Amino acid sequence: MSNPIRISRRGLILGGSLLGAASLAAWARPDKLVADEQQSLDLQALVPSVFGSWQIDPHTPVVLPAPDVQAALDRIYNQTVARTYVSAKGESVMLSLAYGRNQSDAVQVHKPEGCYQGQGFAVESRAVQRMTLAGRDIPVHRMVATRLERQEPVTYYTVIGNAVSSTGWREKVVQLEYALSKRIPDGLLVRVSSLGAPDEQFAVQQRFLVELIQAIPEAWRYRFVGTETRA
Repeated sequence: MSNPIRISRRGLILGGSLLGAASLAAWARPDKLVADEQQSLDLQALVPSVFGSWQIDPHTPVVLPAPDVQAALDRIYNQTVARTYVSAKGESVMLSLAYGRNQSDAVQVHKPEGCYQGQGFAVESRAVQRMTLAGRDIPVHRMVATRLERQEPVTYYTVIGNAVSSTGWREKVVQLEYALSKRIPDGLLVRVSSLGAPDEQFAVQQRFLVELIQAIPEAWRYRFVGTETRA
């Protein structure tokens, strides 16, 4: 007659702990999109073609991404906007907006540094500075991307849920706070760039962003600049 299988007390405790951890993980997994709690965002409609001293440059063609790049963008973002604006002074600024309804660990907005490096640019002079947009003092990232003779200063920031954060780990904290209420935040990347000397172009980009956000309908501005800052 075979011996019965003996299960130790320690084994029972360990097995119960593992089952409990798995159940807790399943319970705590976020399953509600914050985007579903808000009115749908329509970037194309909300971002005007003419505002302040700026208008879309009719002489700059829209360059579409390669099919494989577009497929990758479609997996991450629900909406993108890419436009070039020109001012009454002849200044030119490239605007890129990317919105994703799901900002979980598996799906997150891509930071511009990686995109530029993937296109063969060297990324230099990275810094976090402050900018006032719609009365909100927010952190923005500035860098200079160079390739051969092309020098492209870039300003960008991201809104995760309702927060604009100065670092990636602070964005993770925001995501965790949402996860504790079983909710998944949305995310918006706002990026502007232009060609020329960094100091001069950063000043142009700041003026552009101030006028752009001011031109967004007031009820929607918080979606573009957040309601809180994590710096």
